[in-house]
Amino acid sequence: MSKTRELQEDAKYHVTARACPGKLPKDRRAARQMFLDVVAHAQEKFDFAVDRVSIRGDHFHLTIYPGRDSTLAGIMKWVLQTFASRYNRANGLWGHFWGGRYRSRIVATKLRLSLNPRLSILSCTDTGGRHDID
Repeated sequence: MSKTRELQEDAKYHVTARACPGKLPKDRRAARQMFLDVVAHAQEKFDFAVDRVSIRGDHFHLTIYPGRDSTLAGIMKWVLQTFASRYNRANGLWGHFWGGRYRSRIVATKLRLSLNPRLSILSCTDTGGRHDID
């Protein structure tokens, strides 16, 4: 059974998901651009801000702030389904792309750190929307 997701209003989340074995992109640059395009399109549909995106060989890391009118689950469901559908269509594939549920955790923000200095070990620095691409 899956662990219950920790959710908090006005929180910043670190989200990651891994591709199924055998579904690794053949053209990684095109797959990365497709994922970034899906995230940009999601921002038009949902109220959220992206802090960071890091796309690796078979997984991604995304740091986002869902807005008041959107939920983390709604955003991620749309992003993962839309990317899988577009990727499969572009590559003549079918079936699952993602290897299970996405994982998420709340990231300590500067406000939360000022309220609880012991959380400072969990903090990460803001880089303003950096895209890490191998």
